[in-house]
Amino acid sequence: MKITLGFLLLLVLALCACNDILGEDDNDEVVCTAQFVIVEFWVVDALDNPQGGFTLTVTNERTGETYDVEQYGHTDGLYSALHDSFKNKVEMTGDPVRVQGNDGTREFVADFVIGADRCHVHKISGPDSVLVP
Repeated sequence: MKITLGFLLLLVLALCACNDILGEDDNDEVVCTAQFVIVEFWVVDALDNPQGGFTLTVTNERTGETYDVEQYGHTDGLYSALHDSFKNKVEMTGDPVRVQGNDGTREFVADFVIGADRCHVHKISGPDSVLVP
């Protein structure tokens, strides 16, 4: 019986520690990974070829704020809707984020819902790719 009670006490303490690690209390410190999360999407043509050269305007539809989201340019046609530098700009439950692209002759609009915890942004909904003519 003592072993069972000891085990239960240990289990309760472990569960309490998990809540602290997950940041259940806003006053607690959180341990985050070093990973830099980017919500990305592809811009493609009708033949599914990646399309580069677009300038983006990213707007939080809830606040009306426009963000200057750096495009890392590691792959032609792959764009960043939002990344961890903006994790404090969106609600945990998600904000509607509109991405408008223009390359001088073609335009697109992509709507996302992007949320964030205290460490990283994450896509709740939105396209993986956007088709341009």
